[in-house]
Amino acid sequence: MKKLLLLITALFILASVEGQILRYSNYTAPVPPEKDTLTYAGVIGDDNTFGWYIADADNLTLNGSEVDYWNDISGDANHLYRAGSDQRPDWDADNGEVDFTTLDELRKTSVVHDSPYTIYAVLRINTPSANSSLITLAVDSYYVRATIPTTTTHIGLTANANYIEPNYDFFTEDEYFILRIVVNDTVSNGSKLQINENTAYVGTLEAVTSDRIRLGAGNGNESDVSYKEIIIRSHLDDSNEQQLIVDYLNDKYSVYE
Repeated sequence: MKKLLLLITALFILASVEGQILRYSNYTAPVPPEKDTLTYAGVIGDDNTFGWYIADADNLTLNGSEVDYWNDISGDANHLYRAGSDQRPDWDADNGEVDFTTLDELRKTSVVHDSPYTIYAVLRINTPSANSSLITLAVDSYYVRATIPTTTTHIGLTANANYIEPNYDFFTEDEYFILRIVVNDTVSNGSKLQINENTAYVGTLEAVTSDRIRLGAGNGNESDVSYKEIIIRSHLDDSNEQQLIVDYLNDKYSVYE
């Protein structure tokens, strides 16, 4: 008798559960929110990158070891060139870099973008030379320019008439580093220079509209610098976006621990 009662009770419970399932047949369990999927590729690929240069043979057009073109892989086709000139940098296949010496330069004109800018570069300054240019975004006499102001290990950043320069040894000669540049228009102390994860040097610059990109000397002063990768953005990357890109560059090139 007890077994019969237990069987009847079990059948009743099963029928009740099946009824609930049928009644709510369209119900689906809640999906947990997706984790943050932002990556460096998502940042760089957000249509604000107008120059992305990776020192790889696939991205270079060579004449012997000299670089005629360094192709922009951002999609904006802002390829840097100096074809036919005797002031072309050299491709260093052994070290995976483009080497600028003496008056070498690469450039692209008709590149119109307003500041703010965020610029990243993996480079090595082999021999500092006073007033040599590293990266220039220019229009006529107005420009954003990262330079070595003296033969010391300083780097200065100019935007039109305003200028910021760390007053200490900023980089180590003949060692790779990741250079981070922020040009944030006229925001007080909104612009900065930073190397690796070191303390950033901040200052106030000006708003700029560029019409060209130039690497290397260009202004008649010698440069002795080697580049592995450069990313130029017409966007004020926030701290998280900056960190994603810097981490990507450091993971790729093992610049610092």
